[in-house]
Amino acid sequence: LKKTKKEIRILKKEKKAAESKKEIQYDSMLERIKYVYENGDQGYWEVLLGADSLSEFLNRAEYVSKVSSYDRNLLKEYQKTCDTITTAQNRLEIDLADLTTLRKSLKLKKDSMNTIMDKKTDELQKYQVSIDQKSSSVKNTDNLLAGSTVRSFDGGTEKAKRERRGCTQNG
Repeated sequence: LKKTKKEIRILKKEKKAAESKKEIQYDSMLERIKYVYENGDQGYWEVLLGADSLSEFLNRAEYVSKVSSYDRNLLKEYQKTCDTITTAQNRLEIDLADLTTLRKSLKLKKDSMNTIMDKKTDELQKYQVSIDQKSSSVKNTDNLLAGSTVRSFDGGTEKAKRERRGCTQNG
C-alpha cells in the first residue's frame, strides 16, 4: 500500500514536470508556426534565391536545412512529451486502480478478521460461562464433601466416646 502510494506520488510529479515541459514546447512551437504562417514557405525560397553566389546559396541551403531540422526536432520532442504524459497518466490510472483493489482486499480481510474475532469472543464467553459453572459445581461438591467429612468425623468421635464409656462401665 505504501509502495503504491509512493509510486503514485512519483508519477504525479513526473506528469506535472512533463506537462510543464509540454507547455513550454507548445509555446515555442506556437511562435515558430506563427512565424512560418506570417512569412510562409516563400521565406525559405527567398533566402535561397537571394544568394549572389553558389557558396552563399549552399550556406543558405544548409541554414534552411538546419531550421527545418530544428522544426522537425521541436515537433518530435513535443510529441515525445505528449507520449510521456499519456504514459504517466495511464500508469497513474493503473496504480490508482491497483490501490483501490488493494484497499478493497484489505477491507475484506479486515472484515473477515473481525468476524473471526467476534466468533472467537463468543466462544471464549461460552467457555468462561462453562468454566464458571463447573467451578461453582466443584465448590459445591467440595462443600458437600467437607460437610460429610466433618459429620463423619463427629460421628466417629461420638462412637469412640460410647465405646470408652462401655469399656469403663464393664471393667
